[in-house]
Amino acid sequence: WTLRKRILKVPLQFSWTAQEGEQIPHRLIHWEARTGLENRGKIELDDWEEDGEHWVRVTMTISYRMPTIVAKIFREDAKSGSNRGVANRTIEKILRADLRRLKADIEGVGAAASLEKVKEAS
Repeated sequence: WTLRKRILKVPLQFSWTAQEGEQIPHRLIHWEARTGLENRGKIELDDWEEDGEHWVRVTMTISYRMPTIVAKIFREDAKSGSNRGVANRTIEKILRADLRRLKADIEGVGAAASLEKVKEAS
């Protein structure tokens, strides 16, 4: 995996190789980096019904170690995991956008939008 982002006009690139951990179809995706940027995480999917409607709760948990040089540049505490700095806020924005895209894909909005683009291009 590779993440490229500009933070305060500074181009940054982080790469890592992840290994899948425990997987439960339609319930759990788990990974841990083996090389590169230290990170691990999981995505949990939980079904429930409310007022006759079916819902799926998606919970994403990610932990990562900010590279020391990035932490120093942006004055963030790499050891404490403080999320108050600009780099951590940017990473949080990226993750929230990823969750919105996942939600759209799950709901079929992403697929429908892609089909519309194909129709428009024809």
